Amino acid sequence: MSLFALDSGIAAATTFGLGCPAVQPLTLASNLPQLAGTWTLSATNANPAAPFCTFWFGGDALPAPIELTAIAAAGCFAHIDTDLGAFTAPINAGASSYPVTVPATPSLLAFALVAQATTYDGVSFASSNGLVGVVGN
Repeated sequence: MSLFALDSGIAAATTFGLGCPAVQPLTLASNLPQLAGTWTLSATNANPAAPFCTFWFGGDALPAPIELTAIAAAGCFAHIDTDLGAFTAPINAGASSYPVTVPATPSLLAFALVAQATTYDGVSFASSNGLVGVVGN
């Protein structure tokens, strides 16, 4: 997915890929990112033993997911590039959320941002599906 969407004015939040672990995967969802609003990313099925959830942001989805066995996360995948940063938020009752303020700047219409969430409790790692948000009215 490209950093810039071709359609303008219509907000969208679309998930892609799968989270892990397979039994109860970490799942990322959001509301619609709209000008002058708050785009809230919500991670559910988070391991309550993990102290926080990391929300990763990038400009593009990866052409193919990268399997994460090399970091002891068999069955988990990276779905996005993470070139725009990462932010943490606490986990409460197996859920975490991260708000992103969307300015009232018309030039942001059709701007796309990808996100993915991860958790680590010192023993096990989990990664979510990917999500692309497109700013609209």
